[in-house]
Amino acid sequence: MQVSGIGKVAEQTLNALGITTCSQLHSQRGLLAALVSTISSDFFLRVSLGLGQTRHSSRRNENSSEPRRKGISCERTFAAIQDQAALDQMADSLVQHLASDMSGENIEAKTLTLKLKTTTFEVRTRAVTLASYVSTPAQMLPPILKLPQAE
Repeated sequence: MQVSGIGKVAEQTLNALGITTCSQLHSQRGLLAALVSTISSDFFLRVSLGLGQTRHSSRRNENSSEPRRKGISCERTFAAIQDQAALDQMADSLVQHLASDMSGENIEAKTLTLKLKTTTFEVRTRAVTLASYVSTPAQMLPPILKLPQAE
Protein backbone atom coordinates (compact mmCIF):
# COMPACT_ATOMS: atom_id res chain seq x y z
CA MET A 1 0.00 0.00 0.00
CA GLN A 2 1.56 3.30 -1.10
CA VAL A 3 -0.18 6.01 0.90
CA SER A 4 1.46 9.23 2.05
CA GLY A 5 1.58 9.20 5.84
CA ILE A 6 1.69 5.41 6.20
CA GLY A 7 5.27 4.47 6.90
CA LYS A 8 7.06 1.13 6.82
CA VAL A 9 6.12 0.08 10.36
CA ALA A 10 2.42 0.91 9.93
CA GLU A 11 2.43 -0.80 6.53
CA GLN A 12 3.92 -3.97 8.05
CA THR A 13 1.31 -3.89 10.81
CA LEU A 14 -1.49 -3.49 8.29
CA ASN A 15 -0.05 -6.26 6.11
CA ALA A 16 0.06 -8.58 9.14
CA LEU A 17 -3.67 -7.91 9.56
CA GLY A 18 -4.27 -8.75 5.91
CA ILE A 19 -4.89 -5.13 4.95
CA THR A 20 -3.15 -4.25 1.70
CA THR A 21 -5.63 -1.91 -0.03
CA CYS A 22 -7.59 1.19 0.93
CA SER A 23 -10.80 -0.79 0.44
CA GLN A 24 -9.64 -3.35 3.01
CA LEU A 25 -8.63 -0.49 5.28
CA HIS A 26 -12.22 0.73 5.20
CA SER A 27 -13.81 -2.69 5.65
CA GLN A 28 -11.57 -3.44 8.66
CA ARG A 29 -12.03 -0.03 10.32
CA GLY A 30 -13.70 -1.57 13.38
CA LEU A 31 -10.73 -3.88 13.98
CA LEU A 32 -8.31 -1.00 13.50
CA ALA A 33 -10.25 1.20 15.92
CA ALA A 34 -9.77 -1.47 18.59
CA LEU A 35 -6.07 -2.03 17.86
CA VAL A 36 -4.59 1.41 17.25
CA SER A 37 -4.82 4.85 18.80
CA THR A 38 -7.76 7.14 18.10
CA ILE A 39 -5.53 9.43 16.05
CA SER A 40 -4.26 6.55 13.91
CA SER A 41 -7.74 5.11 13.54
CA ASP A 42 -9.11 8.47 12.38
CA PHE A 43 -6.22 8.83 9.94
CA PHE A 44 -6.77 5.33 8.49
CA LEU A 45 -10.49 6.06 8.10
CA ARG A 46 -9.77 9.30 6.24
CA VAL A 47 -7.28 7.47 4.00
CA SER A 48 -9.77 4.68 3.28
CA LEU A 49 -12.34 7.28 2.20
CA GLY A 50 -9.82 9.15 0.07
CA LEU A 51 -10.00 12.27 2.21
CA GLY A 52 -6.90 14.35 2.63
CA GLN A 53 -6.21 17.64 4.27
CA THR A 54 -3.58 20.30 4.28
CA ARG A 55 -3.97 23.17 6.67
CA HIS A 56 -1.74 26.14 7.14
CA SER A 57 -2.57 28.78 9.67
CA SER A 58 -0.72 31.87 10.69
CA ARG A 59 -2.78 32.24 13.85
CA ARG A 60 -1.09 32.15 17.21
CA ASN A 61 -4.40 31.19 18.76
CA GLU A 62 -3.77 28.51 21.38
CA ASN A 63 -7.34 27.21 21.00
CA SER A 64 -7.07 26.69 17.25
CA SER A 65 -6.83 23.07 16.12
CA GLU A 66 -5.00 24.15 13.00
CA PRO A 67 -1.20 24.08 13.01
CA ARG A 68 0.42 27.45 12.62
CA ARG A 69 3.20 28.24 10.22
CA LYS A 70 6.57 27.84 11.90
CA GLY A 71 8.69 30.10 9.74
CA ILE A 72 9.21 32.18 6.64
CA SER A 73 12.42 33.03 4.84
CA CYS A 74 13.93 35.24 2.19
CA GLU A 75 17.22 34.26 0.54
CA ARG A 76 19.25 35.82 -2.25
CA THR A 77 22.50 34.89 -3.93
CA PHE A 78 24.76 37.81 -4.75
CA ALA A 79 28.39 38.54 -5.53
CA ALA A 80 30.90 39.05 -2.75
CA ILE A 81 30.50 42.40 -0.97
CA GLN A 82 33.29 43.95 1.07
CA ASP A 83 31.77 47.38 1.73
CA GLN A 84 29.76 47.58 4.99
CA ALA A 85 27.33 50.11 3.52
CA ALA A 86 26.59 47.77 0.60
CA LEU A 87 26.06 44.86 3.02
CA ASP A 88 23.67 46.99 5.07
CA GLN A 89 21.80 47.94 1.89
CA MET A 90 21.49 44.25 0.92
CA ALA A 91 20.20 43.42 4.42
CA ASP A 92 17.68 46.26 4.14
CA SER A 93 16.47 44.97 0.78
CA LEU A 94 16.05 41.44 2.17
CA VAL A 95 14.23 42.69 5.27
CA GLN A 96 11.88 44.78 3.10
CA HIS A 97 11.04 41.73 0.99
CA LEU A 98 10.62 39.53 4.07
CA ALA A 99 8.32 42.05 5.74
CA SER A 100 6.20 42.16 2.61
CA ASP A 101 5.94 38.35 2.56
CA MET A 102 5.09 38.30 6.27
CA SER A 103 2.38 40.91 5.75
CA GLY A 104 0.88 38.79 2.97
CA GLU A 105 0.84 35.75 5.24
CA ASN A 106 -0.32 37.81 8.25
CA ILE A 107 2.47 36.51 10.48
CA GLU A 108 4.99 37.98 12.88
CA ALA A 109 8.41 36.80 14.02
CA LYS A 110 10.07 36.51 17.38
CA THR A 111 13.32 34.89 16.25
CA LEU A 112 15.31 36.34 13.36
CA THR A 113 18.03 34.28 11.70
CA LEU A 114 20.76 35.53 9.38
CA LYS A 115 22.39 32.91 7.16
CA LEU A 116 25.54 33.89 5.28
CA LYS A 117 27.46 31.77 2.80
CA THR A 118 31.00 32.87 2.03
CA THR A 119 32.75 32.68 -1.33
CA THR A 120 34.36 29.47 -0.04
CA PHE A 121 30.84 28.08 0.62
CA GLU A 122 31.26 28.19 4.39
CA VAL A 123 27.84 28.73 5.96
CA ARG A 124 27.47 30.94 9.01
CA THR A 125 24.16 31.17 10.81
CA ARG A 126 23.36 33.66 13.54
CA ALA A 127 20.02 34.15 15.29
CA VAL A 128 18.48 36.54 17.77
CA THR A 129 15.30 36.00 19.77
CA LEU A 130 13.47 39.23 20.44
CA ALA A 131 11.42 40.22 23.47
CA SER A 132 8.28 40.70 21.36
CA TYR A 133 6.90 39.76 17.97
CA VAL A 134 7.94 41.94 15.02
CA SER A 135 6.74 42.32 11.45
CA THR A 136 8.01 45.60 10.02
CA PRO A 137 11.37 46.38 8.40
CA ALA A 138 12.01 49.06 11.02
CA GLN A 139 11.62 46.45 13.77
CA MET A 140 13.67 43.73 12.04
CA LEU A 141 16.60 45.59 10.47
CA PRO A 142 18.46 46.82 13.60
CA PRO A 143 18.75 43.34 15.21
CA ILE A 144 19.73 41.81 11.84
CA LEU A 145 22.48 44.38 11.34
CA LYS A 146 23.91 43.62 14.81
CA LEU A 147 24.27 39.87 14.13
CA PRO A 148 27.42 39.92 11.94
CA GLN A 149 29.05 42.44 14.30
CA ALA A 150 28.88 39.84 17.11
CA GLU A 151 31.67 37.86 15.42
